[in-house]
Amino acid sequence: MSRRQLAKDWTKNFFVIDWETYYSKDYSIRGNVAWNWVKDERFDPFCVAIHCDDFSFSGPPKEFDWSLTKGRTAIAHNRNFDQPVTEEAITRGIIPELQLNGWTDTAAMS
Repeated sequence: MSRRQLAKDWTKNFFVIDWETYYSKDYSIRGNVAWNWVKDERFDPFCVAIHCDDFSFSGPPKEFDWSLTKGRTAIAHNRNFDQPVTEEAITRGIIPELQLNGWTDTAAMS
C-alpha cells in the first residue's frame, strides 16, 4: 500500500494505544528495562486507552473489543513501554492474542 493510501485511510490502518500500570515506591519502571519489569508478579496493566476515528476506549483492558485492532498498526508514544505491556498482557491472558500489522513509536520521531 502506498504512503498516500495509508495517509488517506489512516483510521482503517492505525490506532493509538496507551497503557496505565500499577507502580509503587518499591516497584517502578525507573532504572529498569520494560521487557524485564513486566515479568514481575506485581505487574498489573489495569487501564488502557485506545483511539482512532472508528472507535475510542478507556478502561479495563478486559472490557475492550480487541478484534477492532485486527490488521492495524499500533501507535504508541513510547513503544518500548507499551509494546512489552501489551505482549505481557497477552501472555497473562488479560487480553487475547492480537493480529497487529506492527508498531510505530511517536517518541522516536522527535
